[in-house]
Amino acid sequence: MPQLPGDLALVRSSPSSRARDAAEAIARHLGVPLAVDERVAELSHGDWEGRTWNEIVKADREAMDAWGRDWELQGPPGGESARELEARVCAAWDDDAASDGDVLWVTHAGVIRALWRVEQRLSWPEAMSLDVAPLAVHGVCRGRRAEPKP
Repeated sequence: MPQLPGDLALVRSSPSSRARDAAEAIARHLGVPLAVDERVAELSHGDWEGRTWNEIVKADREAMDAWGRDWELQGPPGGESARELEARVCAAWDDDAASDGDVLWVTHAGVIRALWRVEQRLSWPEAMSLDVAPLAVHGVCRGRRAEPKP
């Protein structure tokens, strides 16, 4: 297991099983509470959830093109925009600022990029260009982005 903060107060997890299962194991191992939180779920693709990009393009090319032109402010049909993702992620981040210790998030690349965007004052295109390795620990501190730990 990667090196984690010594004063961990909480593990906050996306409700997706791939995140939640790992978070439950980490929280149990460390003896800290687990909070499953919709606010740290991946971007909602709405009506497109569970479909491949090829299926979406074939069935709804016009909507896909519109989303591609304005993904920061417009979500897919029934989904959310990057700015909407950012707003809910920031709400959870602000809640954790009041914590008595560090909070470990077990979440997704889009959520991590939303935090980096806010904390680094990046544009969304800049944030999207940053690599978020799967199954890695990425430290995010208020006002600066820590480098991933092996």
